[in-house]
Amino acid sequence: MEYLKTLWVSVFVVIALVACGGGGGLAGGGEPLPGAAINITEANAVPVTAAVVGSVEVVQGLSEGGTGAIIGVATETAGGGFNMADFVLQQLDRFTVVREQALVNSAVGVAIDPPISGDCDNLNLGTITITGDVADPTLNSIAVGDNVVLTMTNCEMDGLVANGGFTLTVVAFSDNIDTFIPPYSLTVDVVVTDFTVNDGLSTFSGDGDMTLTLAGNADGTRDMIATGTQLTATEAGFTTVLANYLYELTENVFTLDYSLDMSGELDSSALGGSVMFNSTTTFAGFGEGYPGAGVLLITGADGSQCRLRTIDAVNVEIDVDADGDGVFETTINDTWANLTA
Repeated sequence: MEYLKTLWVSVFVVIALVACGGGGGLAGGGEPLPGAAINITEANAVPVTAAVVGSVEVVQGLSEGGTGAIIGVATETAGGGFNMADFVLQQLDRFTVVREQALVNSAVGVAIDPPISGDCDNLNLGTITITGDVADPTLNSIAVGDNVVLTMTNCEMDGLVANGGFTLTVVAFSDNIDTFIPPYSLTVDVVVTDFTVNDGLSTFSGDGDMTLTLAGNADGTRDMIATGTQLTATEAGFTTVLANYLYELTENVFTLDYSLDMSGELDSSALGGSVMFNSTTTFAGFGEGYPGAGVLLITGADGSQCRLRTIDAVNVEIDVDADGDGVFETTINDTWANLTA
């Protein structure tokens, strides 16, 4: 699926984590955001909206090959920034490597010791070391509690050079996860530690955690959910933190219709503070296009707000309530293309 590329423009990050204005990131749970809430005004309503819209890049790539990444099928990384979520999905097939090592040791609850270490993508470009624990190596598939720690050193994959670590833990899965014949589902907890990646033009860095859930349904829809406790990302000198976040994407593989809901808090050094956001009306669209429907409410300090209203797959309107009295006194005409530029 290509629509997320044109939908919000490039990236899962992450988990992509590159929000408009410089950097992207996710966070959730109870940890405080580093910046105080900012006042939303007519002057900053567009960049504030663009920054929140850009944060959806965290889940970009979940639809791009989606479950195929888990079974070793390479997914396409969106352009315009590093897509951490896509990258995480591409690494999930390394559970297979860990299980093979566990089967050799033939012990329940085995630790991967000594660690598995090898070249990245078998190209002698950097190394990746795998440690962790396998909950039940007697099984032919993954098990709840499987834990894999990936540590990368100058690891080059698909033109990206990565350093740092990921911890992946299986939280839940369905019986059909081996065949990916609907219905199936998989939930994985991810912890990112001192992770950096360079694409030859810029360097992305991130720390934090997220939970990824993928599900294939009998009606032809696929659900992709990204939530987390906290994820901080820095790129091009800008840092973004997302807290208390939820991004939920559903797509129909037959009709190509999609929907997206999102909520959370975003703090951006590019904005100089934080805002809260939630989609009060689900975004919906078709194929590779921008949404043709949906409303996003963004709240800043002292009740100030801006509201993104979708007019069609090209045009949007941004209503502004700068004094926080509950009345939107100003409307700005804009386009999806401008918000994602």
